[in-house]
Amino acid sequence: MYNTTDSAQAAALITKLESQGYSDVFVNGPTVEDVFLRVAQETHAARVQHEGDIEEDSHDSTYLPRTRTLTSGDMKLSSGRDIPFHKQAIVLFRKRFTVLMRNWFPYFIAFVMPIAVTPALQTLLKDYKADNCHEVRPVNPNQAQPLNFLFTDHAIGNLQVLLGPSVLNDSLHSVISRFAIGTGLAMSNYTNQFVFEDSFSTFQNHVANLYANTTPGALYMDSNSSAPTYGFVGDYGIIPAMIMQNLWTQLRTGEPLTAYYTAFDNAAGTAAGNSIQWITYFCLAQAVYPAFFALYPTFERLGKVRALQYSNGVRAAPLWFSYALFDFSFVIVTAVINTIVISQQLPFWFAVGNMFPVLALYGLAAILLSYAISLVATSQLAAFAFAAGSGAVMFLLSLITFIVSSPNFHYRFVLIRPSSSIVMLQ
Repeated sequence: MYNTTDSAQAAALITKLESQGYSDVFVNGPTVEDVFLRVAQETHAARVQHEGDIEEDSHDSTYLPRTRTLTSGDMKLSSGRDIPFHKQAIVLFRKRFTVLMRNWFPYFIAFVMPIAVTPALQTLLKDYKADNCHEVRPVNPNQAQPLNFLFTDHAIGNLQVLLGPSVLNDSLHSVISRFAIGTGLAMSNYTNQFVFEDSFSTFQNHVANLYANTTPGALYMDSNSSAPTYGFVGDYGIIPAMIMQNLWTQLRTGEPLTAYYTAFDNAAGTAAGNSIQWITYFCLAQAVYPAFFALYPTFERLGKVRALQYSNGVRAAPLWFSYALFDFSFVIVTAVINTIVISQQLPFWFAVGNMFPVLALYGLAAILLSYAISLVATSQLAAFAFAAGSGAVMFLLSLITFIVSSPNFHYRFVLIRPSSSIVMLQ
């Protein structure tokens, strides 16, 4: 490795090395550290000259460039080595602490916000009472409903039963007209409400192609001794399946069978109080605070600090790893404190300890998403606004889907954004 004082000496050195047969020569310009050291040296030299110690310091080789004639032994270049991943990560982690000492306010807000909001929500839960087995509460009785096609028609809104083969028509007409399963049906509309297929293959094709019109189900039976094949609509509980099984039994035996269905009586639930408000405010605080972690990466990118780090040998993997580890330390502390506070506010909450891994993993996912936003944001304000706004909006949308839609749709929806997953735990 050779050091030159200017580009002219560097060009002369390269020419001489190439004349000696060295073709793989790498030239590296001054780094930020070199600039700082040169400024420090010049400052020190000026101070020494001002104090009248020029002669004494003129013998100090630290501040004077040394030049000598190159020999053949000097032409042997030493091999370099990369700085390991963990060493770069440690240095970058310590750098974040140094930056924190100078710019601590955003991290102070990110740390205090989720911790301060949770205790303040205690007043919303003062009227909340958990269910228990010691209080006598009124019961909501459920009325028994007859299992017939008229009830199914009212519940589903359509009635078109598929049967096969067509030799069942006489037996079916007798059952529908005489037994309780056909009570209330208009026999004048019989041919529209009951359709037939003669072969099992056409029966299967009918179900496959016209399944939306086949309600509450389909039944195929060759004879009383053969195993029947029946299908039913699965979106309305077990009632369509019970109707089709009841029909098959009466067709096979020729005997009337009256059946009723009712769900178990359920007790009136306790008042939920303002629990929905508690969930809303708590989750909004959790959705907003990770946006502060996008500020410094955005500043680094826009200020060309990251480009300068890359040009001086810093690799992307240890850089982002150290940044995520630094920010995640704040998330861990807030997750622990929030879990403790919630365990005191809601002692009846089952397995409240599950809040800690959920909040910790959510915080990590939100940090990574904030980093991704910082890569494209045009300013620190834009990065914060997009990260916080998108988190809040997606949480509110997930809360709406949780209240008004089916669980399956809600579970698919919450995969889009990390803040939506907190609603699932509430």
